[in-house]
Amino acid sequence: MSNDFVMSSILALSASHIAWMTQNQDTENLAYHHRGVAIKGLQEAISSFSRENSDAILASSLLLSWQSTEW
Repeated sequence: MSNDFVMSSILALSASHIAWMTQNQDTENLAYHHRGVAIKGLQEAISSFSRENSDAILASSLLLSWQSTEW
């Protein structure tokens, strides 16, 4: 991945799923951390929106929106 915020979005989604499956609080905390990093990066990317980063913004937005609902 060339965009760190997209990778953080993927890691957050993965950690959220693992935390839900295992009920592990440490993994849930890790998911929150990655989600925060992803949101910060997404905000920065949106502020400099361009054709080059539009796919990454869309991907990260979708991944983060899937995490906003309860499992």
